[in-house]
Amino acid sequence: MERYMSQLSLIEKHLRRNNTGPGVTVDKLSKLTGIPKEGIYKRVSDLREAHTIYSNYRKVNGERKLYYRIAA
Repeated sequence: MERYMSQLSLIEKHLRRNNTGPGVTVDKLSKLTGIPKEGIYKRVSDLREAHTIYSNYRKVNGERKLYYRIAA
């Protein structure tokens, strides 16, 4: 359980740090935290119980990317 909570804390910390502009991609969150992409999706879903987290898609170099941003 402690590892699970630390993943939530890590993701929340990086969401707060990258809260300007469009937000932060799943790839970048994965690199920053060391958590696999599948884990990022699950932990962000868990974080939504306590925080408002926005999901937006943007096209970057013709590729559609998912960005997360936490409400201030």
